[in-house]
Amino acid sequence: MTEPVRKLLWFLPFNAVISVIFFLLGSQWLDAWEGSVTSRAPNPQGNVQLVGIQLENGEWTTRRWPADLVKVLDVITESPVAPPLVTPEVAPKTKKSRFTLSFSVDVAGTARSVPTTSPGAFAFAILSFLAGIALRNMYVSGSPIDIQPRERVPTKAGPRTGQIQRAPTVKAAKTWPTGKGRGKR
Repeated sequence: MTEPVRKLLWFLPFNAVISVIFFLLGSQWLDAWEGSVTSRAPNPQGNVQLVGIQLENGEWTTRRWPADLVKVLDVITESPVAPPLVTPEVAPKTKKSRFTLSFSVDVAGTARSVPTTSPGAFAFAILSFLAGIALRNMYVSGSPIDIQPRERVPTKAGPRTGQIQRAPTVKAAKTWPTGKGRGKR
């Protein structure tokens, strides 16, 4: 195995760990909540819809959930999604623990587990992995696809900046003798 390939293989595990961290952050791995779903936005935006959650500690938050899940929930529709004055007793309960990749919601008395991972988070992790390799290659070789270091060619030293140079001298124009101008013979 050549030296450039060996150095690249040493870099790949570090790059993979960074990409996994991006995936986990994009999948709401650090988020946690427990409360009641109290409202939803009137129109889904693609395949997600905004819901309002009244937390157990009295705070209020919003989350983007799959639109097909929100359609089966029996909650009021508000535009914009706002906290309720009184939390209804029949509101669906929801819970997400920290360091998990799913949350649960009670739909008609049945707990349903919903993953927080998404194709967007996975695509972001893959793109960050490829960008890490490209940046490493640019640092090593100057090209995003070349893994072998290029030979460094020293550049010639130009004039030092900030130094005043003498202006070039201009020779004086030739003068004609008096009385003999152009056009006189």
